[in-house]
Amino acid sequence: ADTSATVVAHLVFGHIGWRLIWRCGASTVMTVLVTGASGFLGAHLACSLQSDGVIGTGRNQAALQSLSEHGLRSLPLNLTDPISDADQQRLGKIEAVVHCAGLSSPWGRKEDFFAANVTATQNLISFARRVGVKRFVYISTASTYFQFLDQDNLSEHQIAPVFINHYAATKRHAEELVLAAGDLRPIVLRPRGIYGAGDTALLPRLTRVEQHRPIPRLAP
Repeated sequence: ADTSATVVAHLVFGHIGWRLIWRCGASTVMTVLVTGASGFLGAHLACSLQSDGVIGTGRNQAALQSLSEHGLRSLPLNLTDPISDADQQRLGKIEAVVHCAGLSSPWGRKEDFFAANVTATQNLISFARRVGVKRFVYISTASTYFQFLDQDNLSEHQIAPVFINHYAATKRHAEELVLAAGDLRPIVLRPRGIYGAGDTALLPRLTRVEQHRPIPRLAP
C-alpha cells in the first residue's frame, strides 16, 4: 500500500473526515497549528492545509523560511519550553492542532526523547487548553506495537508489553497524555513507513539497496 506523506495527509483530513476532525458549529474555516512543519511530514501537512488556514512551527528556521516563501505562516518554536504569552500572541487564534514534532531515532539518550516527545506534548496540550483548541491530532508511531515476532490482525489497543527503544516508549507516553485530554477531542494516528517527495530517510535507503540487489515486491 502507498504510505506516502500525501496519503497520510488524506488519512488525517479525508478518511476520518475533514468535518469530523475540524468543523465545529458554524465555522467553515479553522486555523490549524502544525508542529514539526520544518520536517518531512509536517511540511506536507502544512502545504495540504494552506488554503484553509495554517500556521507551521518548528526549530529549523531555514525550512520554515522556505514555507513562508510559499505563502505559509510560520513561527520558530522550541516546544520543550512552555509557549510564552508573547508567542501565543504571535500565533493568534488557534482552533486545531496537528502535533507532528518529535524526536525520531532508533537510539539516543532517554532524557532527549523524553524532552522532545513527552515534555513538548505536555506543553502543547497546556497551550491548546489555554487558547480553546477544538481538536488535537497527535502523530504517533507504529513502533508502539513492535516486538521481535510476527503479529497479524493487531488492534489499536494491542500495545507492546515492552518497548523496543526510548522512542517508542516516549511516544506511547505522549499518546497517553493526549488521550487523557478529552476536552481537546483528541485523535492519535500511528503512521508507518512514510515516504514521498522530499523524503530524506526511507527512499534514499531503498535506493542504495536497489543499487546492489533487486528489492522484492511484497504482496498486500
